[in-house]
Amino acid sequence: MTSILELFGEETRRALIEGDDYLIVEMHVMAKAEKIRGADSASVEYQSMCQSDNRSPWMKKKIGLLADICQETVMNFDTTIRDKVLGLLQRQDGREICLYRISVWMSLGDDGTPVWTVLDSIEPGFARINQRDVSYDTEEARQRAKSIMEEEVG
Repeated sequence: MTSILELFGEETRRALIEGDDYLIVEMHVMAKAEKIRGADSASVEYQSMCQSDNRSPWMKKKIGLLADICQETVMNFDTTIRDKVLGLLQRQDGREICLYRISVWMSLGDDGTPVWTVLDSIEPGFARINQRDVSYDTEEARQRAKSIMEEEVG
């Protein structure tokens, strides 16, 4: 089994061993207004950011799973909400909006095992127009993200 520390560069390993929290990956769910076949529409894009010293297959898999989690929880909405998101975007003069952000941090426990922390934020306007209880969705997203990170490296 590969140690999680083997996936990172020397500087990152040293920071973790010294007790620092380290940002492993962050996902931004960006929305923008655009025209599709002449009609106004809202598009959503999942943008991931991770440290340049970890582009391993493990990280690529985690990014894909994190995008799936966002899509299945917080971003799982119907056309009514999509239309309201379009209205929100149009009030922003066409600027992109980050509807949801989730970040996964790692530190090392006293015994050297990874300790995962998942933080997130939701755009207040998006939270207001969403008819579901988004606090439940965000909690589910955080729990699922932590679960996929805790899976063995391989």
